[in-house]
Amino acid sequence: MATLDLKFVQKYKDRHGKERLYFRRPNYPRVALRGPVGSAEFFEDYDAALKQEPVKLQVGATRIKPGTLGDLTSQYYQSARFRGLKPQTQANYRRIIDSFQSMTFPDGTPFRDAPVRGLKRRHLLIILDGKTDVPGAAYSMLKRLKTLFDFAIEREFRTDNPAALIRPPKINGFRALEDADIDLYLKHWPAGSPQRRAIIVLLYTGQRRSDAVRMGRQHIKDGRITVTQQKTGHRLEIPIHPVLRTEIDLMPAGQMMFITGTSGKPMTAESFTNTFRKWCKEAGLPSNSSPHGCRKAAGRRLAEAGCSAHQIMSILGHESLSEAERYTKTARQKTLADSAMEKMK
Repeated sequence: MATLDLKFVQKYKDRHGKERLYFRRPNYPRVALRGPVGSAEFFEDYDAALKQEPVKLQVGATRIKPGTLGDLTSQYYQSARFRGLKPQTQANYRRIIDSFQSMTFPDGTPFRDAPVRGLKRRHLLIILDGKTDVPGAAYSMLKRLKTLFDFAIEREFRTDNPAALIRPPKINGFRALEDADIDLYLKHWPAGSPQRRAIIVLLYTGQRRSDAVRMGRQHIKDGRITVTQQKTGHRLEIPIHPVLRTEIDLMPAGQMMFITGTSGKPMTAESFTNTFRKWCKEAGLPSNSSPHGCRKAAGRRLAEAGCSAHQIMSILGHESLSEAERYTKTARQKTLADSAMEKMK
């Protein structure tokens, strides 16, 4: 009987006596293969593994050690699960995962060289404790650790997720701008200024900073602004409010983008956040004012105007009804409280 001589196939029995098959090729991601050897499922996995792209190592980078966090991360970046994410989400995940990979244990050992099988909850807490001064960053890091260890279970690096046992840090989130904040800002920055136009665009479109900085005259048609949200992929057509129309009409001739710096040049989402915070500070607003606070203010204003959750979703582009209902519940509570007090009178 002929025997199969297949390259890069590694076979061994785990501690339960079950046979495990892996595709192991230098500089390529490790892949678990379904057995038995010679079955249709085996050849399907084997052929897919042969077609993989090699892991790209940076010049001067050390070789990835098998079974380590660096090895797990490399396989995750090459997986269909990661590649199926939107480019913006991929970049965000890479930024967070690479940041905790570069951290070290107290003895100086890089986390990327730590064996995945040996990592415990106390080890992950070392990573999170380094972010205690930024609760939002710690919360995001914990989410990505959970993602990575879920992937570790799928690829049989281990059988449990130590990150799932960690209580998420409490975060306050972005502060929604109050009407008093908005009035103070508008009083400070005159009509036609890029500072005033920026907050008007945020308040009267309700979009995230990543979408707001991409909007311009080229997206106007039939009295509406059309935007395809980067995060959700939703295509929205938002009627132009008269207040927003006034600011657009005051834009310099030939300028396309709504949100720009004082030089008239477009900005990235990150640079806009920093610039907008600076503009808020100059207008006398609290230091934690942000573009996302304007988005939350837009949702609040829509709810207080009597809009339903579905109407709010049509403007803000939320993916779930529960997100929009947070605004309507708050607005309903205020209305009911006012009504209740009137009855007491």
